[in-house]
Parts: sequence; structure tokens; C-alpha cells
Amino acid sequence: MYWYEASVEKDSVYFIRKDTSGQTMTFASGQFRDIRWMFCHPMGSVHFLDGNDLYKIEPDGQFTLLAKELCMHKQCPDTSDKKHSVFGIWWDDQNNIYAAIYEDRCILQITPNGEFHPIYQSTDGFPINGLFDHQKQLWILENEEIRKIDFKIPSSGPDIVRKYDTSYLLLIGAVVLLGITGWLIQYFFHQRKSTH
Repeated sequence: MYWYEASVEKDSVYFIRKDTSGQTMTFASGQFRDIRWMFCHPMGSVHFLDGNDLYKIEPDGQFTLLAKELCMHKQCPDTSDKKHSVFGIWWDDQNNIYAAIYEDRCILQITPNGEFHPIYQSTDGFPINGLFDHQKQLWILENEEIRKIDFKIPSSGPDIVRKYDTSYLLLIGAVVLLGITGWLIQYFFHQRKSTH
């Protein structure tokens, strides 16, 4: 488990790790202005957002600025609160990081060398978070909908391909409903038998 604690007196932020035995230790510290999301990569590094800047903490406690000012604020007024621009962050198996930019209505891919570009642009919603399944398919949460996003990024640059597929949700819902209905029928059948 990872978290951070801010010290107002020392103007520092301390990053803390708790292992499986329950022991805690401070593994990094630095000066940051507004830490937002944090997540731990399977390879052992910790990533976090300071404002709209993405940082990485290596296992040895060193900080690396991966990408600066992820939100361009193209879709929001200048008076909006920019510290809530970036929502969920996640990764793929190629060490790319992805960020849901709520105010720009897009999903950004951040490469290991710090370059970033949109792989998905919404026209009718606000992306909040996402993940990849075992088939390396991207799923995102946009507003209150789960959406399947197919995209292809050639070596020459991003080529956005949008495709929504919600039929699987209907299938899962139908299977669950049938299962519940069957259970209820059996339950009431046994209840009637036990009363006679």
C-alpha cells in the first residue's frame, strides 16, 4: 500500500509504503504543490500527479518528471478549476501510461520518453478512467457508461478509431437475470413443497 503525507512545517511531502507484514517506511520525499492521483506500477515504480504534471518515483526513491501540463484546457473556460483536469491514470504492457483528461474530453497516451498525444476524443461525454483487459482491449468509463474503445497507433503517429460496443453488457445482464429468475423459481417451489 502506498500513500503520501504532507508536512506544512517542513514544506515537504513524504511518500510512505506499507508492506505485507504491516511495516511502514518513508521511501521518498520532496517538495510538491498539489498531489492528486497515485498508482503503483507492477514493476515497482510509483506514479503520481502533481497538479497536471506526471511524476514517477523509482524503487530507489528518485523522482522523474515524465510529462508536464497534461491538460490543455481546450474544452473548458479559463475560469475553471484546473487542478481537477486529470482523472484516472493507468498503464499497458508496453510501459505506456494513459490519463483520462476530463476537461479536454480525451484519453492521452504518455510514452516512456514523456511524449503524449490523444488516442481517444469524446464529443458527447467526459472520460473518467480506463483499463486494459487480458486481450489488451481498452475499456473506459465515460460519464456513467462503460465503453469499449478500439484504437490503433501506428509508428507515424496516433490514428484514432472509435467504436462503441455495449452489446456484451446486455448479454451479461440477460444471463444474470435468467440466473436470478431460475433461483427464485426453485426457492418458491421448495417453499411450497415444505408447507404441504
